[in-house]
Amino acid sequence: SGVLVVVFLDEINTSSVMGLFKEIVIDRSYCGRSLESNIAIVAACNPAGRQSLSSGLLREHDMAREWASGHYQVNQMHPTMVCLKWNYGALNAEQEKEFVLKRIEMLDEDIPRYLAAELTETVTTSQEAIRQFAFDDIRKSLHRIS
Repeated sequence: SGVLVVVFLDEINTSSVMGLFKEIVIDRSYCGRSLESNIAIVAACNPAGRQSLSSGLLREHDMAREWASGHYQVNQMHPTMVCLKWNYGALNAEQEKEFVLKRIEMLDEDIPRYLAAELTETVTTSQEAIRQFAFDDIRKSLHRIS
């Protein structure tokens, strides 16, 4: 039919089914059946190698604390998938504004410039507030654990 289907797999290295993700992304199959040629797979992962929250404790206690504090396990990528890993880093505030503005303009080419700018400011200010809230919450959680 000529329709491109994009499948986005997020946080693939926090999953317990890395083999399945490897099959989908690298082998382009699912349970042994080839994916259709009009399916594009896009995947995202988290940086691995994060320091443990509580050094010196038995691993069971460490995992319990991580689970209780809302953290999750980030695994190393499957060896055959490492070649696909790209590190984009993080956007600075100006880059984030430009990114959001371009996305808004892509949604509606006819949007007035002033409105796109106001929406961009609203979105980026909200993003920063959420980041600050999350940072404060994590810092408080880690303080309670230690």
